[in-house]
Amino acid sequence: MLKRKTLTKKALFYTFISLYIFFYIISLNPSLLYFMGYNNPLYYQNHAPFFYTFSLMLFLVVYLIGFNEVSRINFSNKEIVLFLVLAMVLRVVSQVNEPMTTDLYRYLANGLNWSNGKNAYIDPPFLVKGLSFIEYRSMYPPGAELLFFLMAKLWPSIHVYKCLAGFFELAFLLLIYFQSLKKNRKYYFLFFLLNPVSIFEFHGEGHLDIIPIFFISLSIFTIYSPVGSFAIKKGKIVLAFILLSLGFLVKYQAALLWPFFVFQRVIKVRMKHLRDFILLFFQRFLIINWLVLFFIVVLVVLSSIPILFWQKDIALNSKIGSQMYFKYWVFQHPLTELLKWCNMSHVSAIKFSQISLLSTTILGSLLYALQRISFRQLYLFGAITFVLLFPVQHPWYSTILYPAVFFNWPRLPKITVLGPVFISLNYISYSFNTSLGSYMGWFFFCALLYLNKNSLKKRDKYLLRN
Repeated sequence: MLKRKTLTKKALFYTFISLYIFFYIISLNPSLLYFMGYNNPLYYQNHAPFFYTFSLMLFLVVYLIGFNEVSRINFSNKEIVLFLVLAMVLRVVSQVNEPMTTDLYRYLANGLNWSNGKNAYIDPPFLVKGLSFIEYRSMYPPGAELLFFLMAKLWPSIHVYKCLAGFFELAFLLLIYFQSLKKNRKYYFLFFLLNPVSIFEFHGEGHLDIIPIFFISLSIFTIYSPVGSFAIKKGKIVLAFILLSLGFLVKYQAALLWPFFVFQRVIKVRMKHLRDFILLFFQRFLIINWLVLFFIVVLVVLSSIPILFWQKDIALNSKIGSQMYFKYWVFQHPLTELLKWCNMSHVSAIKFSQISLLSTTILGSLLYALQRISFRQLYLFGAITFVLLFPVQHPWYSTILYPAVFFNWPRLPKITVLGPVFISLNYISYSFNTSLGSYMGWFFFCALLYLNKNSLKKRDKYLLRN
């Protein structure tokens, strides 16, 4: 009876994974439907995001049947090899396909600017077919601009940036593999191996957010490595901070872990009052952690080079990219739309969202310093508030949740793996020119948070004890 039930479950699993792979490939090139006998391929081409969204929904069913921690399927080694081959095929197909979004063209334009002796922060972008927002200059950190330059020198094509993002995604997948071996949880690895969000965003769209995600994950992996005691092996902290800094110079999300490095000495003594925290901060942090503080100041200065040195030139010649990003732009954000519905102005709604994000980040840092939340709670607190409150709701931003997999969870919260899948339902809005997808993804994410609230409350006793 049990064997029969297992066979039925596996049959369902393979049915849905076949449907998921089919619709994912169709989303990459819907004109394939024309060769299957369907007319009007242009119509299907315009609805590629719909097919991708549908493949996400099918993958959620695949997760519930085969990768769910509670009712997962035990796959044989031959089946795992089959999944590995399928996953690599999907990655290769995504690499050769044209992107749905336009970020890759901006990477190429910036790289060609630098390679032709122009300053991407000041000069107009190199005109590349597919480039949008040509009136704006670059808004990426210097580390990202260096990568744009090197890749453009190597091969002036958008596919070189896809290969770069794909390389780091595979490196991240390798970390997941080691983590799954350590925890004896192969389904972690299988989930990320076949995860459409990772495949599409990093191999298909070439988003470089995977670089800070990889370095954040490697930083956490280093801190939690079983070699030596957390309190004794200070070299682990230094190495982890260097890795985190590399990620920060490419994208700013890596700053989510800074409170840990700033306060990792302070939290060793439990504090009951804010006065004790302030005294201990000045006594211990400024003396012992001066090197960390110095590196943070250096990183901030490096990342602020465009503003510190070229602000006047940018103001005279054009609009600065960060103005568009941090002052005026909002994209598919239900909270700001709700505030505007309540008669709040566009700019005020965005400012409210930004101030809320900044306030919750400061609150999380303070709670961690006062030892009210643990290290992993600190990271998830920051990542979740970023996903919920950042005015620009691009689906690939939600992958900032992935590094939380590397913490020591008794049971991994579903929010860390399923959150980006729900947020990616936003893509349906690309097909039908409606904000329905953003509302749907955002509220599903909030529902997932509510259902997993108990697992998020569990504190990381390992780091607190040490």
